[in-house]
Amino acid sequence: MKKTFINMICFVLIVGMTCFTASTASAQITFPNNPYQISVSDGQNNGHTMCYNPTRNEYLVAYMSFPTTSRRVIQYFRLDSTGTKIGGPVDVIDDLEGSSGPSVCYNSARQEYLISYQGYTSAGGLHSELRIQRVNAINGALIGGSTWIRNSPTVIATKVSYSPTSD
Repeated sequence: MKKTFINMICFVLIVGMTCFTASTASAQITFPNNPYQISVSDGQNNGHTMCYNPTRNEYLVAYMSFPTTSRRVIQYFRLDSTGTKIGGPVDVIDDLEGSSGPSVCYNSARQEYLISYQGYTSAGGLHSELRIQRVNAINGALIGGSTWIRNSPTVIATKVSYSPTSD
């Protein structure tokens, strides 16, 4: 059976998978025996990234959201082991004019997720910024505010990972 999925990400639970990144898909796609679909209905979203939390057997999904009524922001939500959303999407709060390119990882020692992303602002001359946001892995709440790491005159591609041997 063919289904139309707009601005979505699909995933299959795979033993040993800890994280992956996917982009937007807009096509007639067949997914036999795959019950998992994650999508939004307002505006656009892309640049999805996901990580697995083996302690709670759940996932954090982060992506760039471009609602029809506001600027591009990073949003995230959690999924339980059956692919059911735990709560609604949460915005990463920052003072940028737009954000994109998230990357996520899970820190088992601190029971938290880390989202790294790039954004842009014209304040002080147009430039990109590398930012991070910590998220509580138990309740999904933001931990503090978005933290600036560095500026760049060009786009910054973010990738983040966690080393359990050096916390």
